[in-house]
Amino acid sequence: MPRADIWKRKADEYLAYKMDQMLSTKTISIYRSVLQQSRSFAIRMGWPAPKLLSRGQLREYYESIQHHATSTQQLYVGTLIEFLVWSGNEQMRGVSFGITVCRSRVNWLTPEEVGTLIEMAEHPQLRAALVIFAYTGIRVGELVRLRRSDVKNPSMTIKGKGRKERVIPLDQEFWDALRPYTLWLENQPRTEHYLFHVYRGVPRPY
Repeated sequence: MPRADIWKRKADEYLAYKMDQMLSTKTISIYRSVLQQSRSFAIRMGWPAPKLLSRGQLREYYESIQHHATSTQQLYVGTLIEFLVWSGNEQMRGVSFGITVCRSRVNWLTPEEVGTLIEMAEHPQLRAALVIFAYTGIRVGELVRLRRSDVKNPSMTIKGKGRKERVIPLDQEFWDALRPYTLWLENQPRTEHYLFHVYRGVPRPY
């Protein structure tokens, strides 16, 4: 039987075994997705049948997924090892890897790209939020806690974790960019003291 067929047959049998354990549909779907991903890797690498896979080959697989988040690495490796042991691979019993903490690369936007992003924002509130993010780098949680009294030229008072406050001085360019929103805000019903109308932690239009 071709390797691809062996891996598919064993994966289908394993999923049937898991379904007999009365696991939720969501959990079965996760198992299916992980097994499909590992099966594709197995076929691409020319791996033998699941019960003949070596620890060195398993490490190759682990090294191929280190760009994923730590929790995803744990899910992929843990599920595959469990499947291999179920398939009769005694070499995999008790195997564990020190999962590498993933440090994702940050793709910085250029000043031109940031400007374009702000210009594309149609609603004044969304545009103002992007302006504040671009000039201050504050967290979303800090943004939605901003009060109107916190944002007054020439500085902004930000309430962070643990009720700590910090004051950020901002140049005239920032205030000019924020001015259209503050003018728009003056014409809205003053129903609260916050700078943004917030729904479940996310700014939404008035």
